[in-house]
Amino acid sequence: MNWRILSPKGWAMLIGAMALVAALILLANAWNGLWSFLPWSAESRLERAETARDVAQDDASARSLESQGQADQIQRIETVHRQIVTVQTATQDAITQARSAPDANDPLEPGRAVRLQSSDRMLCGYAPDLCRPAAPDAAGAR
Repeated sequence: MNWRILSPKGWAMLIGAMALVAALILLANAWNGLWSFLPWSAESRLERAETARDVAQDDASARSLESQGQADQIQRIETVHRQIVTVQTATQDAITQARSAPDANDPLEPGRAVRLQSSDRMLCGYAPDLCRPAAPDAAGAR
């Protein structure tokens, strides 16, 4: 083909044809994204599906952590209950032994009574809600 034989009209047609081919190529590339904003398009459905998948994964992860935390909490509660029962049993045994001791009704020496009261006050400082107000003794009633 001899390029010199094209007339100005031929050159215009050649340029127009090339522009048309370029426009068709651009249109073909843009066609997929042309309708992507519509809710029923494949891109929109894919985006919704991916969002739903991410939400489901996050929810499953949160539920897994929640169940693990509940299991740990149950274990700690059981441990505390066992400790409470052990302490109550030991306390009840000590109270029974103290009441059945041969010298249970004998009065205490004044120094020992002061030491015991001091120990009681210190223990009440650790757990004030468990301490009952002491009944006034004979010395305090004067």
